[in-house]
Amino acid sequence: MEERPKIPASNYVPGGIIYWVCIAGCLLCMIGPMVSVIFVKNNVAEPYKVFDLVWKGEKANQIWAEVTPDGKFPGAHFWMKHPFTGDGMAQLGVWLGCLCTLPAALVGAIIFFKDGPRIYTILGLWLAFMIFFSATGIFKMH
Repeated sequence: MEERPKIPASNYVPGGIIYWVCIAGCLLCMIGPMVSVIFVKNNVAEPYKVFDLVWKGEKANQIWAEVTPDGKFPGAHFWMKHPFTGDGMAQLGVWLGCLCTLPAALVGAIIFFKDGPRIYTILGLWLAFMIFFSATGIFKMH
């Protein structure tokens, strides 16, 4: 019988990190809307009004104008100021799903620094750098 090749740590360790952080983000994305609907007053935007306006086909600016106290979008990282609201939890879940590659890229770069081609270390660190600054809102797309 042929023996299976050993999977390198640079493959399965970052993959496991991505998997579990993504699962945590998915759970928050499931719990957040439930919290929004159960505790309607504990939200950045009133969920029933948001659903109504979305189903009517309103534009995003119009929806934010009607559902937030300030009358405008509260910002891409409003979950940082409202982590225990339903919509804050849901946004945190999406953020985690997008951010899951950051720890994986860092761990992968460390593994490649010890055992692999240096170019992979440099690329992993560059990827982690770009993800970090994008996830924190320092780099923004307009």
